[in-house]
Amino acid sequence: MEILDKFRLNEMLFLAQTINYLILLLILTHFTYKPLFRVLNERRDTIETSLQKAEEIDEQMENLRTYHEEQLIKARDEARKIIAQAKTTANQDREKQLIKTQEEIDALFARARTEIAAEKQEMTRDVEKQTAKFLIPALEKILQESVDDDVRQQIYERSVKRVAQLYNT
Repeated sequence: MEILDKFRLNEMLFLAQTINYLILLLILTHFTYKPLFRVLNERRDTIETSLQKAEEIDEQMENLRTYHEEQLIKARDEARKIIAQAKTTANQDREKQLIKTQEEIDALFARARTEIAAEKQEMTRDVEKQTAKFLIPALEKILQESVDDDVRQQIYERSVKRVAQLYNT
């Protein structure tokens, strides 16, 4: 009490003010501080949750970006393979077509040679016939008077052979 007297404090007033302060503290705590701290804690939790979700979304985006890049690389590789295969197939088809065309050309040349040879033989036969047609009467006239039949036949055969040889070469 002496302390209270030294500071000139009234005990009842001090007690009443202390009780009033405690009541005010209880009221403020109950109605202001607790709701305020609850709101602040909820907000902090919401922010932390949002940050975690944002990090998860960033990870997902990075994973998606990586996945898309991998898919792009795979698609490019597949496109390169398809293009290479198409080029190979086209080259093979072209080679086959060239071989087929060359075979057709060779067949045409062979057929043309055969036809030319047949025509040549036919022409040779025609020339032989025509020559024999004109040569035999001429030889008969020339040889009729001076040579006998055996010699005449030999001359005739040699003449036909010579004409045939001339046209075969």
